[in-house]
Amino acid sequence: MNKFFSIIVCLSFAVNFSQAASSPHGDKLNINCEICHDTLDWKKIKSSFNHDSTSFRLEGKHVSVDCKSCHTDLVFENAKSDCYSCHIPKHKKPQSFDCNVCHSQENWKSKIFDHSKTIFPLLGAHKETSCMKCHDNGFSNTSTACSDCHLDNYIQAKNPDHVALKYSKDCFKCHNTFSWKSQDFNHDKLTTFPLTGTHSGLDCTQCHKNGFEKTSKQCVSCHSTKYDRTTNPDHKTAGFSDNCEACHTTTKWRPSTFDHSKQSKFPLSGAHIKAKCTDCHMANYAATSTECVSCHLDDYEKAKNPDHVKAGFSKECENCHNTSGRSPSKFDHNKNTNFPLTDGHIGVKCKTCHTDSYKGRSTACVSCHLKDYFKTEYPNHVDGLFSKDCEKCHTMKTWKASIFDHNTATDFPLNNAHKNLDCKKCHTTIFVGTSTECVDCHRKDYDVVKKPDHATMKFSTQCTECHTDKNWKETSFYHDKQNFPIFTGKHEGVWVTCNDCHYNLSYFEKYSCIRCHEHSDKAKVDKIHSKVKNYEYTNSSCYTCHPKGKRI
Repeated sequence: MNKFFSIIVCLSFAVNFSQAASSPHGDKLNINCEICHDTLDWKKIKSSFNHDSTSFRLEGKHVSVDCKSCHTDLVFENAKSDCYSCHIPKHKKPQSFDCNVCHSQENWKSKIFDHSKTIFPLLGAHKETSCMKCHDNGFSNTSTACSDCHLDNYIQAKNPDHVALKYSKDCFKCHNTFSWKSQDFNHDKLTTFPLTGTHSGLDCTQCHKNGFEKTSKQCVSCHSTKYDRTTNPDHKTAGFSDNCEACHTTTKWRPSTFDHSKQSKFPLSGAHIKAKCTDCHMANYAATSTECVSCHLDDYEKAKNPDHVKAGFSKECENCHNTSGRSPSKFDHNKNTNFPLTDGHIGVKCKTCHTDSYKGRSTACVSCHLKDYFKTEYPNHVDGLFSKDCEKCHTMKTWKASIFDHNTATDFPLNNAHKNLDCKKCHTTIFVGTSTECVDCHRKDYDVVKKPDHATMKFSTQCTECHTDKNWKETSFYHDKQNFPIFTGKHEGVWVTCNDCHYNLSYFEKYSCIRCHEHSDKAKVDKIHSKVKNYEYTNSSCYTCHPKGKRI
């Protein structure tokens, strides 16, 4: 009875306390006590409290942890929700106070940090390496340089000796994260000197004797001894270039790969292909002349058919010869000179024209044909003052057939009766300066003509006024068309002789109208023409107003 009464009292007190007094767990706790406490035993805590209703959800190991581990006093609101408050880290310099970054609530020792999200993803052997191996001084600002962790490996390495050979401390150039001993340095990709041929299997120290930095890429830097020792040919004496790759490859030192045609300015062809190098390169290779005569001067001086020296031949051998053989000559007169050989000149021996020298020989025909010029009698070129410009009359096909065209080469074209005349008919003595006046050839014709008597009547000596070159006897002069009509109209049959009008037979230009007409009464005639402007009473004034013999 007393025990029951006590329980009643306690419950009554508890209810009243929860409603009237502050909770020992803090003012912010607003839940009924019976949710956590047993009514029969106050100290016995129920497990029915749902911690999810708070801001800190219990997961993993936190579910089975005793409340007092986190709630060290009765005021629940004093409990911190950050991991660091309960789990003071042993790290010297923690990366973060948020333990969730690396740890989970399931197991404190398991690490969930994702290193691949950093600037240094863990690959190969780094995956299994303890964090403290690299982060022995903390997590913040840890160096990503290999040498900061592997400096001891760098210093202790003796095969090869990294320190003595001044190897780069950028370990990644030769090593990878899977195995320190494996070397994956790619010389072809990581340098400007790819290893080809016999270079690919060489030990590094054969070239990198003094370290790896600034190793020369010049072949001679490794092969200078071979260069100096080579005697066939003697590279040093001959002044060979020390640019080894010009003649050699990395695959095989011998034979030489030098291509004279591609790598020099003197491609080898013909007989030069089989010639020994020393045939031309007797002293220095680099300064060897490409002039043919530098090797073939003896051949030039010994040549007698023709005698090159005496004839003054050019020493530019390639003008006449090729590399296949010195004989026969390939000299092409048509292409190599300004005087192509055509027609009658083809097949003529060189000496026929080149009697003394070849160089500077005149291309004027007369330089070879002067004798022909002097010998010619029909026509006599000397007496006729013929031009010595032979091609005006002759061709290279035949000397005797003249091609002289009087029509195009002179100012006196030969037409009609003149066409087939013998040159001598007009050119009795000279050819140059011969007069083109008809009378100079036809003076006799002029003098002997009696009907009309040209000489007596003093006809004009301009033959073309009355004659043509078709027929001398047929005159082209017609009085009615050219002058006053005397064969037609009122004057037809009125006159008898020319001097009826042409009173001065020595000068036909003078004529008189008054002599035939009854105009003796000057006063009468003057009166009739009193109103005619510019009227004059003279022999020929009538023709001025009456050109056709008619009244106006």
